[in-house]
Amino acid sequence: FGGDGQEPVVVHPASSDATGVPAGVELRVAGHETVDLRAALEGLHADGMGVVLCEGGPSLLGQLHQLGLLDELFVTISPSLVGGDAVGLLGHHAALQRSVLLHRLLEEGGSLFATYRKVLPTMSATERWIGASGALRSAIARGCLAWQTRWGR
Repeated sequence: FGGDGQEPVVVHPASSDATGVPAGVELRVAGHETVDLRAALEGLHADGMGVVLCEGGPSLLGQLHQLGLLDELFVTISPSLVGGDAVGLLGHHAALQRSVLLHRLLEEGGSLFATYRKVLPTMSATERWIGASGALRSAIARGCLAWQTRWGR
């Protein structure tokens, strides 16, 4: 891997074959047949890692959502449409709704880059409104919401 910064950490289940992992990668076991996401994140947090970026497809994202472990979500909307029977953003999981707040919205080259944050149970309705409207005001100031009028709400 190399380069500046901390070495990568790979969390894997005990049953997986970890041979062939490049030097400089820290291996951690969490779970037996599959990765126990809660145990993995708790272990990383206990070792002082306050921010963990989980990059994966809809299966990983859906599992984090189901377990209530998703604090922040980055969504990119590109100016192209793809049809078919592909899996959605949260994979094939039971329906579960959790509220999120728009934190940031940026536009570049026709693509929208949105950041959403988890609504905390301790947040008042006013705090939720301020958080959402603050991101909206920021997006409007940058001219990011012009797509609403061009494509119809």
